[in-house]
Amino acid sequence: MWRKFKRMPSVAKVLYNDSTPTLLAGSSGVSLPSETALGFPRITFPRSMDSCAIVATTSSGGGTQIVRHSTGGNGATIQLAVQDGANAATRASFSIIGMC
Repeated sequence: MWRKFKRMPSVAKVLYNDSTPTLLAGSSGVSLPSETALGFPRITFPRSMDSCAIVATTSSGGGTQIVRHSTGGNGATIQLAVQDGANAATRASFSIIGMC
């Protein structure tokens, strides 16, 4: 039996090819405050994501990118780490969902 979410998931589709990530689409209240360093974009959701599942995937057409939830954010702000196939920090567009 599927468990119902307590709240609707928060989602975002992000263009991330320079130091200023751009929100292409997303849930109401989602924003992109900054990139803390190359390959470390931050996403702010309209509520705390501390007890939520965060899933992100890159959508770049070239090479292999890895995206993971970094420990750099907390509360409503999530920080991601984006790496290429050689584990070097890189920029790549991504989609993210937070499910609580």
